[in-house]
Amino acid sequence: MAHNGAAGEAGTSSPEGAAGGQAVQEQAVGFHAINDGNDLTTAAAAGDLVEVQRLLEVGVDVNAQNQQGRTAIQVMQFGHDLIVKELLENGADPNVRDPGRKGQYPVHDAARGGWDEALKLLFDYHAELDVKDDEDMTPAHFAAKKGHVRILEFLRAKSADLWAKNRQGQTPRDLARIHGRTDVTAWFRGSFPEQHTEQQGQ
Repeated sequence: MAHNGAAGEAGTSSPEGAAGGQAVQEQAVGFHAINDGNDLTTAAAAGDLVEVQRLLEVGVDVNAQNQQGRTAIQVMQFGHDLIVKELLENGADPNVRDPGRKGQYPVHDAARGGWDEALKLLFDYHAELDVKDDEDMTPAHFAAKKGHVRILEFLRAKSADLWAKNRQGQTPRDLARIHGRTDVTAWFRGSFPEQHTEQQGQ
C-alpha cells in the first residue's frame, strides 16, 4: 500500500506545478524567437513589411542570423525599399560581409541589381561604397558589368573609386566593354574624357 501511495504522489501534479512548467516553457520559446533570425530573414526575403515590423516590435534582433549565417539585410530583395529602410532604422549593419557569397556586402547586391534607392539608403546609414569581395570586385564593377548607369552616377557623386581593379586587373569600364554595355562605356567616355584620351594615346 505504501508503494502504491508513493506512485500516486509521484504521478500527480499540482496546478501550481503545471502552471510553473508552462511558464518556463513559454519563456524558453520567447527567448528562442527573439534570438533566432530565421523568421526575420524569411519575412525580409519575402518582402513582407508587416511581418518584419511585427518581429522587430517584439524584440527580434535585427542582426540575428538565420541557419545559413545570414542576416535580414543580406537576404532581402532590394526592390523593397521600405523594408531596407525599416531594417536600417532599427540598426541593421550595412557593412556585414557574406562569406558564403564570395565575401560580398549588401552594397554589392544593390549595385548588381540596379537598386539605386536601396544603395542610397545603405550609404545614408554609413555603408562603405568601395568595399571589395573575395575577387576584389567593388559595387562599381557590378554596376558596370550589369549596365546600371544610374548606380555609377551615384557612386561617382559620392567619390567612390570607379577605377579600382579586380583580381583579373579589370576596371569597371573594362567589364562594361567585355559585356557589351555600350551605354556604360559611353558614360565613362563622356564623364572621364581625360581617361579616354589617355587610353587612345597608348
